[in-house]
Amino acid sequence: MNKAIKIGLIALAAIVTSSAMAQSNADKQYVQDLKSKLDVLMQEADGYYKSTVKPLEKKQIMEIDREDHSAKQKQLQALYDKEANYNTIIDKCNKDLSIKNGQLDQKTSASLKKDIKVLEQQRGAAQRELDAIKPEIKRLEDILSNNLKINNENKSIINDRKQVNETWSSKKDAIDKTLYDACLYCVDRNHPCDTLGNNEWLRKEVEKLTDAKSKYPQSEDYKKLFSQFNELFNNYEAYTLEIGEFLQNCYKYNKGNGELTAKMHSEIDAGLKNLTYYKKYYLKRNEKNAIHSENLDYIIKEFKDMFQINFKGCKERYKKLNSRVPRKKTAKSKTPK
Repeated sequence: MNKAIKIGLIALAAIVTSSAMAQSNADKQYVQDLKSKLDVLMQEADGYYKSTVKPLEKKQIMEIDREDHSAKQKQLQALYDKEANYNTIIDKCNKDLSIKNGQLDQKTSASLKKDIKVLEQQRGAAQRELDAIKPEIKRLEDILSNNLKINNENKSIINDRKQVNETWSSKKDAIDKTLYDACLYCVDRNHPCDTLGNNEWLRKEVEKLTDAKSKYPQSEDYKKLFSQFNELFNNYEAYTLEIGEFLQNCYKYNKGNGELTAKMHSEIDAGLKNLTYYKKYYLKRNEKNAIHSENLDYIIKEFKDMFQINFKGCKERYKKLNSRVPRKKTAKSKTPK
């Protein structure tokens, strides 16, 4: 072998090894930082639950009989009306007695004395009735006042729980969102499934963290998303290999002159639309909460853009795109699902 060529191959191998190692080290550091962040977030959420949420959950909401409360309000109002009536009678008797007693100095008669006695009797009767209802008024006032106190305490507990739960939810959401961002990170444009970086390791690590049995808590909505992401992760290499084979097979059409026959166009279009990832993820990528790979989306979109102009002047662009994906299946590769 030519010495210069041999040196070149050795240098190329060194570059490939260095790239793979750099990729792996970067991913390992990312996972390490991710776990540290998740642990901090979980500790904060757990600490907040123990110090604030749990004590508040122990506070009991007291039940108030609304119908009984309403009935007692009506009873009390009726007693208030009686109280006011008796006080009116007493006040009138006092005024009349003041006048009658003033007349005793001028004229003393049996009739006047009788009038005074009747007024005193009326005043006494009203006072006795008033004294009789005061304990019941006090009892009803205490009951209704206590009900209002309980109601205010209940409102306070409910409002406190609402605020606390919102804060606690935000702390739990921070864990979910961090894990969700990690899923996106695994399939962004900087993490293709290639022969250099072999990002399978990264996806496996994130899959462990987002598994339903993971120690990190997950809300029901995110559990569903993580399950879908993990399905994508498990088939990611197979999807990529399938796309890689498709790109390799289509390279023969890339003459650079922009000339494609109707048959060629039909064959390419059919092959593209038959790709497993294309059917399962690419076509649904714009739907709400759609799970997909930014990396694979980019590859397909780039291919479609070149295909739209019949690959005219796209030889180098096509080669660059083709280099993003593996070209041959490995022994461990799976069939796309």
